[in-house]
Amino acid sequence: MSDFNIFRLIANYWGWGDLFSRWTSPPAAFQLLNQHSAGQPCDFTGIAD
Repeated sequence: MSDFNIFRLIANYWGWGDLFSRWTSPPAAFQLLNQHSAGQPCDFTGIAD
């Protein structure tokens, strides 16, 4: 089982699954984090993948 799937299982077990519903795949999760990093000290919006 991948780390990504383990993370999703833990989130669901703890009742936080809805918070990660848009994390449908590792690339989707990366894109969401990329968008939310815009303008922050850890901004990595220039990284494509």
